[in-house]
Amino acid sequence: RALAWNKGLHEEFGAHAGIIFYAAKSFISTAVAQWIEEAGIGIDVCTGGELAVALAGGIAPSKIELHGNNKSVAEIDRAVKIGIKTIVIDSLIEVERVATAAKKYGVRQAVMIRLIPGVQADTHEKISTAHEDVKFGFSISSGAAAVATKKALESKHIEMRGFHCHIGSQIFDTDGFEEAAIRIVGFIDRLRTDQVINVTELDLGGGMG
Repeated sequence: RALAWNKGLHEEFGAHAGIIFYAAKSFISTAVAQWIEEAGIGIDVCTGGELAVALAGGIAPSKIELHGNNKSVAEIDRAVKIGIKTIVIDSLIEVERVATAAKKYGVRQAVMIRLIPGVQADTHEKISTAHEDVKFGFSISSGAAAVATKKALESKHIEMRGFHCHIGSQIFDTDGFEEAAIRIVGFIDRLRTDQVINVTELDLGGGMG
């Protein structure tokens, strides 16, 4: 499946395809990490433990993304120290923590801002993660997403790389993904119109479980 996703992405988008990420939360071991490395794709980790297993399995930090809404200071510090590809920001305090770690190690850390597009996905409410009343990321409609984006852009120790969105797990149709994409692109367009960002410099990330 990973190879099929990777192939499809590159066939459709070519040089702009980006990278496929395997979600370590689904299952991770050193053997799985080795398969991910052999497949030539990246891995998304949410804890220090998942990060340690990914590294032990031979995955380069440049292909690892740190995710999750409860990252500890120690987890952020280690991620920045080893040169992790991207950290997905879930709260304003994380902007400060990432900037502090990046300053400590003399780097600019690449980040993505996790957005709440206000989409009710067709799945069980307990695993739906993109409607307004969730604990993940920043709401577009409330203005929190714009605040977080500006804060990240203002930090000289952070490299703002784009936006991330996860609408839920066990989803079997594409309607929710399409609606989320429309709302996120609309948000980006408003930021561009307000001259907050240069859209050509940004990436879009998404997840499905």
